[in-house]
Amino acid sequence: AMTANARRRATVVIPVFNEARSLALLSERVQRVLAAEDLDWRVLFVDDEQPLIETLRLNYDRDFTIWAAGGGSEALEVLRREPIAVLVSDQRMPEMSGLEAIQRALEIRPDLIPIILTGYTDIETLVGAINLGRIYRYIPKPFDSRELRMALESAVERFHLSRENMRLALDNQRLVEELRAANE
Repeated sequence: AMTANARRRATVVIPVFNEARSLALLSERVQRVLAAEDLDWRVLFVDDEQPLIETLRLNYDRDFTIWAAGGGSEALEVLRREPIAVLVSDQRMPEMSGLEAIQRALEIRPDLIPIILTGYTDIETLVGAINLGRIYRYIPKPFDSRELRMALESAVERFHLSRENMRLALDNQRLVEELRAANE
């Protein structure tokens, strides 16, 4: 004799996953984010001071995959080619400010987690960062290497949680649509 729960499970129709149809439902931007390879712990440091870039690389290259750029334009080129999880940018650079570089970077990679690193207390920059609403951390120079490491670890974890939430939401949407189609 079957229990009521067993009968209900036996009558559920499980539709065949139609990958082409499901992918057609995704926006181009979401497809690009989800199609990217596993990003591990990829961090891009942007600073016009080469000795600082080398120090950051030496301090963090065992724990993170480090990319470096000497300015905003170079950083944007790296972001077009490489799936970066976290962007750490100096605020004051000759070519473009860190905040401007971050704004442009978010257009290329909307899922990026940005951090501003600066040696200056600049109220305009703080207001701009707050108004942008996407700056994960604002870290003053000189920085404590342990504090920056913890911020990087936290930012990468946030990046991966955000991606996983996006994947789960899309899976949920797909399943609801497939169940709806199966019950029609």
